[in-house]
Amino acid sequence: MTAVEQDGREYIVAYAHGLRGKDDLHKGTEVVRLAVYPADATGASVKPLRQIDVPVRADPGEVQVGATGGRILVGWAQRA
Repeated sequence: MTAVEQDGREYIVAYAHGLRGKDDLHKGTEVVRLAVYPADATGASVKPLRQIDVPVRADPGEVQVGATGGRILVGWAQRA
């Protein structure tokens, strides 16, 4: 998780690395899914304001998510 501030509001960004759309007929797409929540939200049933899938090709543990200047940066080492 990381925090980011934009237009005077603070948000929490949670992320996970995995496959989207994988089933018996499809290989799926490797992504990092970002879920953006308002920092002042409370309760166990808070839903994200937005979910964003970023296509990646990375080994477990290689993905890094950070924030600077109101922007979120997703980085990873490219597989050979």
